[in-house]
Amino acid sequence: MHAEIIAVGDEITSGQLLDSNSQWLSLHLEEMGIRVLYHSTVGDELAPAMAVGCRRRFAADYGLAVGRFPSTESDASPPPRVFVALASPDGVEVKRFPHAGHPAILKTLCAKRALNLARLSLLGRLT
Repeated sequence: MHAEIIAVGDEITSGQLLDSNSQWLSLHLEEMGIRVLYHSTVGDELAPAMAVGCRRRFAADYGLAVGRFPSTESDASPPPRVFVALASPDGVEVKRFPHAGHPAILKTLCAKRALNLARLSLLGRLT
């Protein structure tokens, strides 16, 4: 089995932040026997396009994209947002969540939010 990781974040494409999340995910996928062939990075506004591309590429009914995990460094700038996008037969839904907490916890929280978005779509309860 093979995978491609697409990181989302203007702070990565601008060079302000190094993408350590793709490294972390690659290591865990390798442990599960999934070989990562590519790493790519796109800006924040491309999260919906990533979900659509995922759906098309794999001829899937649904495509999920999660991105823009903040760094562990604190500063005075406004809290960054995390993007979760779902492409479904009904269209594309994008949710933005403010960052709250450590990125390690945020990764799990965003995965749960992405799966919940898919669940709500399947139940016809997206608002």
